[in-house]
Amino acid sequence: LRQVIWNLVSNAMKFTKEGGVVMTVSADVEEDFATIIMEVEDTGIGIPEAELDKIFAMYYQVKSGKDNLHAVGTGIGLAVSKQLINMMDGD
Repeated sequence: LRQVIWNLVSNAMKFTKEGGVVMTVSADVEEDFATIIMEVEDTGIGIPEAELDKIFAMYYQVKSGKDNLHAVGTGIGLAVSKQLINMMDGD
């Protein structure tokens, strides 16, 4: 879980030149079961809607956006995060 949080927050910071990054954590507890919801929101370059279905593919990098030239990624962070969350039965 730590790796997933690191990947999401560092991605948000890497691609946010101006503004900021906010992480929100909440829990929904029912008897012996808890659902934890983590959201990372930023004012960064964004992901075009046409590319949203591709961002969890290994090595995929968003090709367009408001300004994708100021930061470079490897394209593995979101893919690894998705795999880790799936291994924990998350979504």
